[in-house]
Amino acid sequence: MIKKIIINSAIIAVVSGALVSCSSTVTLVKHQQLKLTENELASAKWQTLKRLDALYPIEAARQGEEGCATIEYVITPDYQIEDVKIVAASKHYFGKTAKNAVKNWQWQQLTPGIITTAVKTQTRIDFCVQWGDKSCETVSERLDCPGQDLLFTTANRVKYRH
Repeated sequence: MIKKIIINSAIIAVVSGALVSCSSTVTLVKHQQLKLTENELASAKWQTLKRLDALYPIEAARQGEEGCATIEYVITPDYQIEDVKIVAASKHYFGKTAKNAVKNWQWQQLTPGIITTAVKTQTRIDFCVQWGDKSCETVSERLDCPGQDLLFTTANRVKYRH
């Protein structure tokens, strides 16, 4: 009887563990039916949103590498950011960094009632290295990420003297 209880407990533990690990990999998309509203954050109602710069990925900065990422997300009426996904990224680390940036903008500091229904939109973040008189706009022209809501994150090139 005791062996049977121990075996049953072990089976339950294994099955429970498998279910937990499976459920953690499933991403629910709540707002699948929403149509994309291009350049939503360009409208005047979002002017007070503080959009903090994305962190330049260390591995890209070390190599002087430039890139881009387009992030799609849903803004709910209570300013929760949901269904966040990377639509395009020139490198995985640009996508990951841009996704984190969008989630960490200061949404909760907005005045209540800007929107009454959820809105799906996209933001493109271009990562460029500043040096000399080169501008991020010239880098943007050769990057291949979609999106009209465009932000720049820059790294500065520094020369070391030995």
